[in-house]
Amino acid sequence: MINAPATRSVPWRLMLVTDRHVARRDFLEIIEQVCAAGVGAIQLREKDLSDKEYFFLANRVQRITRQHGVPLIVNHRVGTALALETEGIHLGGRSLPHDVVRRLLGEDTLIGATAHTLEEARVSGEMGADYIVFGPVYDKPNKKGFVSTTGLEPIRDLKRVTSLPIFAFGGIMRSNLRETLAAGFDGAATLTEVMTAENPGQVIAEMRAIVEEHVVHT
Repeated sequence: MINAPATRSVPWRLMLVTDRHVARRDFLEIIEQVCAAGVGAIQLREKDLSDKEYFFLANRVQRITRQHGVPLIVNHRVGTALALETEGIHLGGRSLPHDVVRRLLGEDTLIGATAHTLEEARVSGEMGADYIVFGPVYDKPNKKGFVSTTGLEPIRDLKRVTSLPIFAFGGIMRSNLRETLAAGFDGAATLTEVMTAENPGQVIAEMRAIVEEHVVHT
């Protein structure tokens, strides 16, 4: 394994990835509820927004996350991360290179990266990411061009190609979170079950309890 750049400690194990299009409740109300319930971090995805629209939404979300001490992770938008001094940024295949983003945002900003394969995870680690979000583990998005589900098996090989924390994503729910963590994932990123819930805060609270139970027994 090639030596990777120094990474920063990731202070959470449970992240909410947002999608306001599937939300059954007011979007900012969901953010408030999950922050109050103890979510580890919020990744503001919302890829369809213009840079201006995304910035204003991120600004409103940040007012809530900062009140609760929850890290806000900007998806892809370096300008928003820079302007709002967010705690982190999440990069995908079309984002600026990790090392460029690091120079722009500084050493204290956490950089996450999406990976669908072992090679993508390895390269992200070598480029200076602080954590990997890997998947889709369970669900298969019903859209042309999306990758198939990975299942839990790849975690063993992922641990061999990178020492970064690896978060499972794709179909993560309360019903499968225990087995996901038991398989070796360091944490999880969840979306649909929370965003579509009548009580998003309760879902996050139950997920957080599962994570904490796992930490105690490992």
